[in-house]
Amino acid sequence: MQGSSIPLGYNHPELLKASQSEDTLIALTNTPTLDITLSKDWCKKLENTYLTVEPKGMGNVFTSATGVDPNEVALRATILVHEKSRRFKSSNLETENAVGSKAQRNSKVSFISFKSEVSGGNASSTKADDIVPLQKENDSATLCSFVPFPELKYPLDNYETENKNEEKLCLSSVEKMIEGQFSPVAALVVEPIFCEGGDKHASNDFFRELRRITKERGVFLIVDETQTGVGTTGTFWAHEKWGLESPPDIVTFSSKMQSSGFYFTDELKIAQSHEILNKWSAEPIKLAHSKAVVDTIQRDDLLQQNMRTGRYLMSHLRPLSVRYHRVIRNLRGSGTFISFDCPTREIQQRVLFLLRSNGIMIDGSGTSTIRFRPSLTFANKHVNEFLPKFELVLGAIYDEYWP
Repeated sequence: MQGSSIPLGYNHPELLKASQSEDTLIALTNTPTLDITLSKDWCKKLENTYLTVEPKGMGNVFTSATGVDPNEVALRATILVHEKSRRFKSSNLETENAVGSKAQRNSKVSFISFKSEVSGGNASSTKADDIVPLQKENDSATLCSFVPFPELKYPLDNYETENKNEEKLCLSSVEKMIEGQFSPVAALVVEPIFCEGGDKHASNDFFRELRRITKERGVFLIVDETQTGVGTTGTFWAHEKWGLESPPDIVTFSSKMQSSGFYFTDELKIAQSHEILNKWSAEPIKLAHSKAVVDTIQRDDLLQQNMRTGRYLMSHLRPLSVRYHRVIRNLRGSGTFISFDCPTREIQQRVLFLLRSNGIMIDGSGTSTIRFRPSLTFANKHVNEFLPKFELVLGAIYDEYWP
C-alpha cells in the first residue's frame, strides 16, 4: 500500500498512542533542529529504536528528514570518506571558504547504479550551496554510470542455465565499469529488488558476487532498502537472505520505518559533523512512530506472519497464473513482496483500474508490472477477502480481450 509505506495498516493503536504521547506533543510544539544541538536523550532514543534492528555488522545510524535524503546523503558520505586523505589540509579552511566563495573542487569521483533503478536523489546537490565551508571543501564533481541488472526468466527452475549466464554478464559489466572509469568509483548502489523498475529480482549468488567485486576493488556497497526493508520480504532487511560474508557498507531505509536514514559501518564515520549538515536531520515525532513500528513487529512476531501470509497468497496465485496465464506472467516474490507482469501496459492499467474499482489498494511499476505492497498486519483472512475480487477482475479481462 502507498509505495510500501504503510507498516501496520491504517490507524494502528500503537501508532495513535505514539502520536498522542507527551514527548510527541512537546516535539510537535517545539520542533527541534538536530543538526548541531541534540536533546540529552537523543542518542539513547536512537539506541532503543533503530539500533535494536541494525543490519548485521553495522552499529551506526544517520537519520534524515525526507524519503529522498537517505541515498543522496549516503552517496555523499562515501565520497567524503573516499576523499578523506585530502581533507583539512588548509588550516584556515573555514575562513577561506566563507559564504559566496568559489572554492574549487580538487578531484572527481563517480558512482555506479543499475539501469531502471530509482534511488531518490543525486550526490551533487550541495554544489548549489555556498554556505557551509566544510561541505564545499569536500564536494567533488560526481559522475553516475549505469550498468544492466539481470532480466531473469520465469519459472526459475526452467531457466536455471540462462539466468546464471544473464547474471554473469551483468557482473562482468560491473567489473568493466569499475576498471574502465576515468575517475575513481566511490560507491555502487543496488536495491535487493528493483522496485520502480518493475520488481526485478536476482539470485543470492548474484549479490554475494557483487559484494566480492566491490570489496576487492575498494568500492563502497550501498544497499537501498527504502522499500524492501522493515520486514516486507519476510526478514527485517531483504539483504539478510543473501548470506554475505562481509556486510554492505551502508543500508538505507525509509517507507515502512516511518522515518528515513541509513546504517553504516565504522569505516564510514566522518571526522567532522558539519561535513554532512541538514537542519532537519531527523524528527523526534517520526522516531516515536518508528519505535512503535519496531516494537509492534517484535511483539506480534510480524516477520513470521509475513512469511506465512506470503506463502499462503502465493499458493493461490500460482494456480491462478496457470488458469489466467495470458494476464499473469512471471509471478515472483519474497514474503508478501509479490508481483507479476501483464502482457502489455494497456492490460496492466486495465487490471489496476478494475481492482481499485473493487476496493483493492494495489499499484503498478515498470511498464507492465503489478505489485503487492500490503502492510505487515496483512493476514490469511485478508487474502481470502482479496482472492474472489481478483478472480472476478481476471475473468472480466479475459471477457474483454479474449472473448
